This record gives sequence, C-alpha cells and structure tokens, in this order.
Amino acid sequence: GTEGAPGRRISASRQVYEQLKRNIITCRIAPGTAVHEGQLADSMGVSKTPIREALGQLVQEGYVEVRPRQGYRVTDVTLADIHEVFAIRRMLEPAAAELAAEHATAEQLKELQELAQTRYIVGDSDTYERFIAEDRTFHVRVAEASGNGRLAAALRGLLEETQRLFFLGLDLRDTADEQVREREALIEALLRGN
Repeated sequence: GTEGAPGRRISASRQVYEQLKRNIITCRIAPGTAVHEGQLADSMGVSKTPIREALGQLVQEGYVEVRPRQGYRVTDVTLADIHEVFAIRRMLEPAAAELAAEHATAEQLKELQELAQTRYIVGDSDTYERFIAEDRTFHVRVAEASGNGRLAAALRGLLEETQRLFFLGLDLRDTADEQVREREALIEALLRGN
C-alpha cells in the first residue's frame, strides 16, 4: 500500500483522481454507473485510501454522488445542467474574447492558431479524447489571454463540466470542420483587436 509514506499517498491519490476523472469525462465510466471503493482499488492496484480520497474530490466537483449504503454513482448529464453551463459560458466567453482582443500577445495568438486546427475522426475515441482536451485548452487560453485569472479559472471549470457532453455527442454528427472554422474566425477577430 501507499499509506506508509505521506508523500506517496498524495501522489497515489492524485494519480487515482486523475485516472478516475479521465475515465468519467471520456465516458469509459458512463453516467449513472455505480462505483465501489473495493472494486476500484482492486482494478487500479491501490488501497482503498487513495480511492476514497479521489472519490471525495470527485463528489465535490459533481462528477460522482454518494449513495448511502450503496457506495458511489457517476452523476448523470442532465438537460438542466447543460442549459445552466452553456448559459454561463455565453456570458463569460464573449467577455473573455473581448478582453483577449485587447491583451493577447503575439505568442498567445500563435498558440491559439495551432490549437484551432485540432480535429477528430468520427468513431475514433482516441481522437475524441485529444480533440476535447485541446478544445478545452483553446478556450482556456483565450480566457487566459484576457489577463483575468479568475475569469480563466471559472471558464476552465465550466469547460471541464461540458467535456462529458461533448464526448457523448461526437458520434452524433461530424462537426470538426465547423469547429475549426469557428475558432479561426475568433482568431481573425482577435488579430484585428475586435
């Protein structure tokens, strides 16, 4: 076990947390799935302590819920959640882009241009995961270019919440080219200071 050394326990907890969160975001652990400490500990080759700590953090973030006397359950992605998150994004992202148009450096704009080219292949879950991660990075980098760290942190959290939705929806319709065009249009506006 990793309980003996506090530094190792933190590292194990962090690794378990990151792996569980990744599995939830990519729907390898689907919404609504029951998860149990013992089974997770066995499958990940760790003790229950880092599992319990990781699940506690995922509960705080809203990815997992506690079910008394039953264990844990991955939360569902509800229509109400989607509406709320996108309503907040519609308020914050234009403000971030407006500030980024005023403050973005040439280096930040170059990175955005590179990130804007990310695509995925319908039916290829490996490209989905890369696309979703780089799409999130693109939007976070726009917010960071605004110069407002709190705005960037708020958008980072909202974007993480929407990742499961995007992952579930990529098989429905190929929007890769459309998303690249939208990102390129945003970059052109930023380059003009608009």
